[in-house]
Amino acid sequence: YGFDFGLDVTAVYRYTGTRPGLYDADTDRDPSETLGAYHTVDLRANQRISDNWSVSCQVNNLFDEMYDTYVQNFTDAGGNRGMGKYRGAGRSFFASVNYVF
Repeated sequence: YGFDFGLDVTAVYRYTGTRPGLYDADTDRDPSETLGAYHTVDLRANQRISDNWSVSCQVNNLFDEMYDTYVQNFTDAGGNRGMGKYRGAGRSFFASVNYVF
């Protein structure tokens, strides 16, 4: 949404449903691991200061939602095999100052 005084605000909602995480074999029809559903919210604000300058701030995963992105088999240095889920990014903050020529 844009305001008359140069401020733009954006909100993004993402939903990812339950999905297969790992199949034991290429021919399997049902996954051996399933990744759970999750949602995230991102917010961004950009303020134009002049014709050339602007500043912006962004927060991704505002509510610090815990979620898994994928499952991977691994073998450690001792030769032990295991399986682990890899977490998605937690809450993160970004800020920038921009100059347009």
